[in-house]
Amino acid sequence: MENSFQEFYKMYAIINAAVTLDGKIASITGDSKISSLIDLKRVHKLRSNVDAIMIGSNTAIIDNPMLNVRFHKNSNNPTRVIIDGECKIPIDSKIIKTAC
Repeated sequence: MENSFQEFYKMYAIINAAVTLDGKIASITGDSKISSLIDLKRVHKLRSNVDAIMIGSNTAIIDNPMLNVRFHKNSNNPTRVIIDGECKIPIDSKIIKTAC
């Protein structure tokens, strides 16, 4: 029996989120930088092994991320996918400025 392309190359998603002990994804002041340097390095290692990273427009606006790989040399940056149905990401945001 011949194996199909789908049997060999299945897509999967990795969901990564930093969460406080009480289940929050940001501090009471709204600061979303709640993880440690060790976790940041782990996230960048994870990014170095994926094809794409996806965020919503609110994350792009509030966090102003670059979504690249900074802690692992010789790694390709994943394709950045931003869900923004209203085109509200500012033109001077890091994600737009570093697009090319």
